[in-house]
Amino acid sequence: MSKPSLYLKHSNVLPQDKAVSAGEKDPRNNKSLLSTDMTEAEMISNAQEGDIRCFEMLYARHKRRVFSLCLRMSGNYAQAEDFTQEAFLQLYRKIKLFRGESAFSTWLHRLSVNIVLMRFRKK
Repeated sequence: MSKPSLYLKHSNVLPQDKAVSAGEKDPRNNKSLLSTDMTEAEMISNAQEGDIRCFEMLYARHKRRVFSLCLRMSGNYAQAEDFTQEAFLQLYRKIKLFRGESAFSTWLHRLSVNIVLMRFRKK
């Protein structure tokens, strides 16, 4: 099985909508997409303003933790992948609601738990 991944398409990312995965270099300015010179708070703020690269950096930073949580809760690798993808899609939609009153990781953890619990309740 493949690792969990998130495919986001944004018209300003690259010409011809070519996807660049996290860790690769942007051909236009030759900078790594996983820049370490930016704090998490700056990444969050920029992602809230619509910066897709910052969202990709947040995804790369938190994907393993979210996947591990989903795998522990579901006990099923394939379901955990689905839950992880749903959690990051939900994050993409709701990141503007993050107010910074708690740690981002705590907020994302709760969002992920809610995704899994809601899916189990539907069954």
